[in-house]
Amino acid sequence: ISLSKILSLKSEKIAVALKNNLFIIKPLYGVANLSHDLLDLKTNICKYVVLVDHDNAGKAAAEKAINDGLLTMAELRYTICNGSPESEFEDCIKSSVYSSMISNKYGVNLNTADFHSNKKWSDRVKACFLNQGATWNDKIEREIKYLVAESISGNSLSDILISEKSGFIDGLVQLIENMVDEI
Repeated sequence: ISLSKILSLKSEKIAVALKNNLFIIKPLYGVANLSHDLLDLKTNICKYVVLVDHDNAGKAAAEKAINDGLLTMAELRYTICNGSPESEFEDCIKSSVYSSMISNKYGVNLNTADFHSNKKWSDRVKACFLNQGATWNDKIEREIKYLVAESISGNSLSDILISEKSGFIDGLVQLIENMVDEI
């Protein structure tokens, strides 16, 4: 959801390709499915570009897919955010986009020291929840990631993205535009 909104704002070519189903964004719902999904795509003679979080799970899944011969370095991009040893896609989105919705729905304030660290996004949000006495589990994490995605709106990337942490999107756009040109 987030990626389709952001890529469409970033590139008219990608927006048109998405609208005409020449390019489809396929969520994995966890990188554990990466090799299986790539095998399905390869079997169906699809071209693909893979974006995974720059965390231990994302790196391990990408390495496995490369070792299995299902993914090349040219088809792979990570959500690398400057200043963060590990990062997730949500790390590049301004908290102003979603923090009030999280506060309204869960009663948790993200404007704390827990959130302003260099840990990956889900670890920072988890710390806010737990240190404020709120429940945290996988279901809540999925709900919040969906809430963040749904919160993205508007026509200005400068209102959505943290410029210092979203450089990976430019590399992804270039890969996708090249792929669309080949189609």
